[in-house]
Amino acid sequence: MFQKIGLVINKDKCEGTDPSSGNTTGVIEFLGQNIGINSEPIAVQTRKQLQTRIKALQKYDIPKFYQYLIFKQCIIPSANYGPFLEASITQTQLADAKDKYDYIDIMLAKAMEEILESDLPTKDLLDVMLLSKDDGGLDLITPGAYFDLMIQNRDMAFQDPTKVNKETRDFFYKNRHEFINSKQYPLT
Repeated sequence: MFQKIGLVINKDKCEGTDPSSGNTTGVIEFLGQNIGINSEPIAVQTRKQLQTRIKALQKYDIPKFYQYLIFKQCIIPSANYGPFLEASITQTQLADAKDKYDYIDIMLAKAMEEILESDLPTKDLLDVMLLSKDDGGLDLITPGAYFDLMIQNRDMAFQDPTKVNKETRDFFYKNRHEFINSKQYPLT
């Protein structure tokens, strides 16, 4: 199945979570996150790592512009992929998981408040972060705001791995554009 999309799997390099494969912890590490049968949700791990990264950024006396670039290009991407990988989320756990990712969005907005030295309320600043550049926003993707779309995209990819590349990307960006256009931002 994976060959259809151009992937070659080296089974000797694969590590599974199944104890019969020799893994005694039931956990593997992927993109710095522990994923497995009994691991804590990615949102919880991400929140902890995000706190560390934000503190590290604030620790150094670097110009605000460079703080913003590091925040946009390094810190946000380190937090926004979680819902794509939360394979353990069931339909009954979606609301709780969404709340965890909404909290991550608030953390990101509060960090952005400090970088921009903004007086905007956190919710309004988060809206500006999500708004497209054409509309005066920062055009960022955060895991709470895009949670439902990421879960849909994840489910689509799990159902048919041959759609992982172009079709899921196209689906995400088409729906992201519709999501942005549907928001009623308090900007005047």
